[in-house]
Amino acid sequence: MPRYVDGTSVVPLLNGTVNDKDTVTDDWRNAILLEGHDPGHPERDYFAIRTAAGLKYIEYRSGFKEFYDLASDPYEENSNPSSAPAALVDRLQRLKTCAADTCRAIEREKSGTTPPPGGDTPGPPSVTSTVPSAEARGVDPALPYVTATFSENMLVSSINGTTFKLTKKGSSTNIAATVSYDASTDTATLDPNKPLQSGVTYKAVVTTGAKDLAGNPLAQQYRWFFTVS
Repeated sequence: MPRYVDGTSVVPLLNGTVNDKDTVTDDWRNAILLEGHDPGHPERDYFAIRTAAGLKYIEYRSGFKEFYDLASDPYEENSNPSSAPAALVDRLQRLKTCAADTCRAIEREKSGTTPPPGGDTPGPPSVTSTVPSAEARGVDPALPYVTATFSENMLVSSINGTTFKLTKKGSSTNIAATVSYDASTDTATLDPNKPLQSGVTYKAVVTTGAKDLAGNPLAQQYRWFFTVS
């Protein structure tokens, strides 16, 4: 299979072999994207995600949505889209527009594979560490990135240039940067487009728009300062 092709070949699963990148293991592929495109028939024009744990979430182009837990509702008789895990909904949005290796990485994620435990009320997420650290001085102006590590897995779609930003102290203008999130380390990375300026104090902010997989926002905005040498 060419590496530019979206998704993962099922050949290794069928014959138990290993190709150049995929090993057949229990978590080899725990979700699949389903698509139907027929503008003339709204009920056949949709995107959906189905997980190995039996969750099925569907979004129709008309705006109608469905969600089923097939473990308890195998015949799809009781749709409750409002109870779809936020991580599952987020994962479908990213699968809609992914390409090649990005699709394969999303298929292997653990997020959105199981519904939230009944009755549990998880606490809000928090920022547990940063780079540079708060009030750090003499920071290398060639610092390639600023990071914030969270106490738990976060919604990928909630970590962006609006919720994680960098400004000069006393300024409201955001430093142009690329923001990404690594679910394996629970770490958000802000990569400035240009080197930081010597002698300048910067303010990094993670807003309450950053949310965990259950949709819980940070309890309060987190901000810290550091000074470049």
